[in-house]
Amino acid sequence: MIESAEREGKLKPGGTIVEATSGNTGIGLAIAASVRGYKCIFVMTDKASVEKSRYLKALGADVIITPVSAKPGTPDHYVSTARRIAGETSNSFYPDQYSHPANPEAHYRSTGPELWEQTGREDYPFRLRHRHRRNDFRHGQILEREEPEHQSRRRRSRRIDL
Repeated sequence: MIESAEREGKLKPGGTIVEATSGNTGIGLAIAASVRGYKCIFVMTDKASVEKSRYLKALGADVIITPVSAKPGTPDHYVSTARRIAGETSNSFYPDQYSHPANPEAHYRSTGPELWEQTGREDYPFRLRHRHRRNDFRHGQILEREEPEHQSRRRRSRRIDL
């Protein structure tokens, strides 16, 4: 997402990355930002672990905590808060990880092939359940590309969310 924003001129030297995160993507963004000289402001709910918040702060980010009870679309919701802060912060970039096309694309180019190699290139039952369903879809596309039989089993499989 950072590389894409730099290429498109949306993120300029000395800029600030503002993002809503539960921690994991924020940590990745904070690491990349520290290497590239960007500041970061992350908005998290009070449900996120204290350890993730501390880790982000240790990486130099500012962290704002919002109530998990805030409903989507309301001013106190963590996504709304991050968007507002990005709008109020000069030279800032809001990646919007939940809809940014570079986010699942990174999984197609890196995480998917990594999983394929680490499983010995054998077909296996594969199901991820997490917040980013588009990323799950991109992981599945790697398996379908590498193992055509996986595609037919994927369509027949029953989805179980835990």
